[in-house]
Amino acid sequence: METIEITKEQRADNFKTKILPEVIDLFKELQTTIDDDYRIENQDDDTPMMQVTIACDDNFENWDYQTGDNSYTGNCYNYRNWGIAYLSPIDSDDDIKQLADEAIEQMITCVFY
Repeated sequence: METIEITKEQRADNFKTKILPEVIDLFKELQTTIDDDYRIENQDDDTPMMQVTIACDDNFENWDYQTGDNSYTGNCYNYRNWGIAYLSPIDSDDDIKQLADEAIEQMITCVFY
């Protein structure tokens, strides 16, 4: 029986397909926890914001997330491939989907460099 090899690019695509709904759900859940006093570093306006970092391993098998600046103690420090999003309570569902997609793309891109 012939074994079919899967490329790293195919693993990345499969990984993104698998985790995108999870990351969207995560971002929606986190969005509901953003208090009026949440701000990100060097923010120019008063819109409440939360920084969310997602990270994965080089094999596209595991991922995790953290919020804000965790001073080198957050869950993402176990991984070297990161993607970052900035959530606001006023983000629409379409905004959340786009932010999740972009953060995953950032994270996956890191694996290839």
